Amino acid sequence: MNGVPHPDFVKQIFLDRLMAKKGNVSAACRSIKLCRASPYKWAKSDPAFNKAFMATLEDARISLRLSA
Repeated sequence: MNGVPHPDFVKQIFLDRLMAKKGNVSAACRSIKLCRASPYKWAKSDPAFNKAFMATLEDARISLRLSA
């Protein structure tokens, strides 16, 4: 093992942090030292990630509305 996490693991951690940061992509990226452009690149090249990304953003928006 070379110490580099599997890309799918990093994507899942990002989605978890995105929900925790209430849909704030910049904050989620900062929290795991990820370039802010990465999730958008992944969304463009990985349909499954794009679906999960959009769903997480929507869930975060709903959560924000319910907590207001």
